Amino acid sequence: MLIIVKNTLVEINIAWKKIKKRNKDTIIFIITSFSEYLDEAMRFHVFRYLSKPIDKQRLYRNLKD
Repeated sequence: MLIIVKNTLVEINIAWKKIKKRNKDTIIFIITSFSEYLDEAMRFHVFRYLSKPIDKQRLYRNLKD
């Protein structure tokens, strides 16, 4: 499942709750240029937190994990 959420932590929080309600085993990646989202992302137990800009090789490496 791929969810693209822009702008706010509130949107990320809403998306995270909906995703986990459907399937608690869903793996979540957050890719953002906002470093201030890191602490909140950890609260969501994300699988990976990747900062932009991100190159294809780094993304593919993380998807393989």
